[in-house]
Amino acid sequence: MNSPVVPTRRVWILLWCILTVLGQLACSPPHEPDENMIGVVTNDHPEIRAASEAARAELPRLYDTFQQGLAPGESFLVKGPFEGPGGTQEWMWVEVVEWSDGRIRGLLMNEPRFAEGVEHGSSVTMKEADVFDYIFVHSDGSEEGNQTAAAIERHSVENQ
Repeated sequence: MNSPVVPTRRVWILLWCILTVLGQLACSPPHEPDENMIGVVTNDHPEIRAASEAARAELPRLYDTFQQGLAPGESFLVKGPFEGPGGTQEWMWVEVVEWSDGRIRGLLMNEPRFAEGVEHGSSVTMKEADVFDYIFVHSDGSEEGNQTAAAIERHSVENQ
């Protein structure tokens, strides 16, 4: 009898990243400004900012959990800014591999559209203070976090 195929952690992360990239396509600024572009969102919208602040309030608990060691099948991702041309920022997910002294090191899980000097899989470091959101994937496949996604979706079509 064949045993069922259970997706690996990397498969789940890849699937999540694909969905995240699709969402970011509606949220990232274009390479060149376009007055008719739909989906550009600034992070200063009150609802998006409140969702980010709620996510950031969870960081002390998540830090403790991460420092105790993740269980097999668990992963932790944070969303942070990456610099693009002309002072733009592209917000992307990083799988955390190290977190200490207010610095987070991890692997970039998105394919950048315009951020400079990084690519999918790059080892990157960011400040804890720059974390905008998080995703904690539990060993049973359930997730918590990504609190800003719904607000970004709601406001990505403003100013059409």
